Amino acid sequence: MFFFGDMNFRLDLPASHPLYETAKQGGFADAIASESVRKDLVEYDQLTREMKKGTIFVGLHEGEFWRFKCSFKYKIGQVDEYR
Repeated sequence: MFFFGDMNFRLDLPASHPLYETAKQGGFADAIASESVRKDLVEYDQLTREMKKGTIFVGLHEGEFWRFKCSFKYKIGQVDEYR
């Protein structure tokens, strides 16, 4: 079974995270260009958290999404503005 598309889950970075301000200032897309940085952010992924709690997609497994670069990039904090 495959799910494609955006299910409106996001990263939930705490204000204390080093990339928090970068995200607010619009430089987040460049900051997550590295696979290792994306992998480190998995713990803040809302979908991953819900799956671990067993509230959604019970019995399903998500691939290593951090291996793939984002296919589009919005400006953080803006509506319908692209980088």
